[in-house]
Amino acid sequence: MEYKAGAIKDTRSDFLNLSGPYYLMYTLPVFLFAILTLVYLELLRKYPEREQRTSELPKWSRFWAKFSNAMWTQSILVGTPMGILTAADLALITVVGFGFLLLFCNRLLPALDLVDHTQMKPGRERYSFSYCIQ
Repeated sequence: MEYKAGAIKDTRSDFLNLSGPYYLMYTLPVFLFAILTLVYLELLRKYPEREQRTSELPKWSRFWAKFSNAMWTQSILVGTPMGILTAADLALITVVGFGFLLLFCNRLLPALDLVDHTQMKPGRERYSFSYCIQ
């Protein structure tokens, strides 16, 4: 416990009003991912993959290769306000929309349970024609 408190005290910084451990915690994975991506691209350039003939691949593998390539490159919606959309864009929009609805409903549904539907609240009658009848 003493070591952890000492590490936080030693790495504390006023850089952008953030403390050092939290800054490292959120930026280190991004930098690590970028470095691993650069290493992968360099290895791919140095040792290119050997191309296989499509006849050597099984049928499901050929279908999957065509489908996965088309998902990123084939446009599905053209001329939309967001521009040209592919299947990958639509999948991402759907996942984000579903997540938003899930979070919204998790907050809304408990609040709707608090509403008492058994008693009418006093107020003006909605469809009152008493002013027409004399």
